[in-house]
Amino acid sequence: MGVCIYSAGFQESLWCTILTDYGSLLVGLCYRSPSSDSTNNDKLLELFESAADYSGCTHVMILGDFSYPAINFENNTVSSGSMSDASKFYEKYQELCLFQHVHQETRFRDGQCPSCLDYIFTDEDNLIQHLQYLPPVGKSDHILLSWDITVHAQDLVSHLKKYNYYWQGDYDAISGKLSAVN
Repeated sequence: MGVCIYSAGFQESLWCTILTDYGSLLVGLCYRSPSSDSTNNDKLLELFESAADYSGCTHVMILGDFSYPAINFENNTVSSGSMSDASKFYEKYQELCLFQHVHQETRFRDGQCPSCLDYIFTDEDNLIQHLQYLPPVGKSDHILLSWDITVHAQDLVSHLKKYNYYWQGDYDAISGKLSAVN
């Protein structure tokens, strides 16, 4: 199955679909350079929209190094101005109802403040399980992230009897009593 994600002109991304017995997962890997200009940053936002609107898959996961140290997902704040590229990115992820799973620092460099630059976005909160922050590979200043992904959970079957008496309610009397209360 081919991936039909329009790259929107964003400079560095790679996309694939993973087929499962329960549907397919669209996976996007992105790298946004710290020196990325506003045009390229806007293209990244368009790419996120394309991925979130992609109807060819049952789930979406977008991950990578986005280099937005001004964003603090733990506190839900952006320390740059409201018209900054970081603010636009943060607003877009919220607008698309995505979930961001990485909440600890992912980049450590001598002489610089640690920051969270690497993100994992999904369209469903419980797709990512057991996220681990592991030591970097080689000479990288970014840690290694490891996680389990759940693309399908079995439906729970309840053996409890559930009674539905709502149809027997005297809703006119209830409304009358409630309208008499200030």
